[in-house]
Parts: sequence; C-alpha cells; structure tokens
Amino acid sequence: MGRREGPLKESAALHRGIDILAIDVCGEGAPAEVIRTAIQRWGRIDHLINNAGATAVMRLADTDERTITNLLA
Repeated sequence: MGRREGPLKESAALHRGIDILAIDVCGEGAPAEVIRTAIQRWGRIDHLINNAGATAVMRLADTDERTITNLLA
C-alpha cells in the first residue's frame, strides 16, 4: 500500500505474491479502507505492520519549520 500507484505496480510486477492498494493512509477513512480491502481480498488479517515514512532531500541550511512539521505529521 502506498500513495503512488505506479511504483506499487512496478514492485508487484517483480513478485507474483504482491497485491497493491494505492491509498494515502492520512486520508479520511483510509485506515478503515485498508482493513476492508484486506478482508475482502484474503478473508482475514493475520498481521498488520505500520511502516510509513516520509523524507525530504535538502541541505540542512534549507530546512524550515513547515517542512519538518509536515515530515513528522
């Protein structure tokens, strides 16, 4: 699962056991949609791992409070 469908499809194409869901987990109702989709596809959830992250590539001198706040949010 991730926000960008293109990279998800690229990864899934490399392994037959990967199924994708393009969704922004910060969106309203997104966590419930993730659970609903998993149960529809596989009938149950055995494990759930929260592994989300963000990054911004910039020089430290160019960092501002808004960028850091958005990354941590």
